[in-house]
Amino acid sequence: MKPFQSILLVVFVATAAITFYSIIQYKPPTEEDSLKATLLAESLKIGFIGERLPDHRFIMDNPIIYVSSENLEGIPLPKDLGLNFLKTTPEELQRIANKNGDFMYVYINEIALSPRPYVEVMTMFQKAEGSQHMYLAGGLMGVEFKFNGTSWEGTVVKWWIS
Repeated sequence: MKPFQSILLVVFVATAAITFYSIIQYKPPTEEDSLKATLLAESLKIGFIGERLPDHRFIMDNPIIYVSSENLEGIPLPKDLGLNFLKTTPEELQRIANKNGDFMYVYINEIALSPRPYVEVMTMFQKAEGSQHMYLAGGLMGVEFKFNGTSWEGTVVKWWIS
């Protein structure tokens, strides 16, 4: 076997192994995760489109709205609100702040299905390491949901601003 053919064979086997590993690691969304995704999408719609999320106007027009990946494992962000949400790890949020400066992002504090469907969405600042700025901005919106027979209706039941 020629060296080039050996390299191609190694690349092919490695690619096949990675693909197989990805397939066996894939877990389809559970019914619970699907419901959480629906409630999250409705909460973000109330917060941004309905303008109920504290200080949403500071990030609404950003080309990317960063959303912390904490508390969101297995839950996708909505793509149909006309906003560009990007799920980002806390470490990556810190790297972005260190590179570009302090910025506001979205943090999902809670998504609960019982005893009642409820979502808490926060706006908060990610500060660059060494940043001396103090911010009086950000806040929290808590949304409680009821199923009306065809869809979930959310009502803001908790709200505060820094």
